[in-house]
Amino acid sequence: MSTATFDPLQTTDRFYTVMKSLSEFDKIEVRGVIQTLLSTSDRERCFIGTYQRATANIATLLEFKHAKHFQAIAMLARGLFELAVDVRLIDVIPDGPQKDDGTCRRGEAEVCSQDPSIQGVQSSGQGRYHHLQFICGEQ
Repeated sequence: MSTATFDPLQTTDRFYTVMKSLSEFDKIEVRGVIQTLLSTSDRERCFIGTYQRATANIATLLEFKHAKHFQAIAMLARGLFELAVDVRLIDVIPDGPQKDDGTCRRGEAEVCSQDPSIQGVQSSGQGRYHHLQFICGEQ
C-alpha cells in the first residue's frame, strides 16, 4: 500500500504539461507531414479530419488556465474521447469512411438549413465567417 497522497493540482499540472509537450511535438513532427499528403483516400481523409478536430480541441484546452472553465474542459475532453472512438471504429464498421463523411455532410446541411442566422449570412454576402463557410461547404 502506498503512503503517497493524491494531489489534484499536481496531477492536473502533469496532464497539462504532457498535453502541451505532445502539442509541440505535433507542430514540429506531425503537422507538416499531414499537410503535404497528396491524393488521399476516403479512409485517409477521415483520419485527417479527425486529426484536425483533435488538434483544434487540444489547442483550445491549452488556452483554458482557470478552474472556472471546468465545463468547457469537460466538454472538450469528452469530444476527444469521441474522436478516439471514431478512429477505433473506422475499420470495424463496414464502409466506415464513407459513412463518417456522409454523417458529417448531412449534419452540416441540417445546421445550414435550420439556422436563420447562417441563412442570412449566406444570402446577404456580407459578414461571411470562415467557420460558417466551412460548415455550409461554401468555397
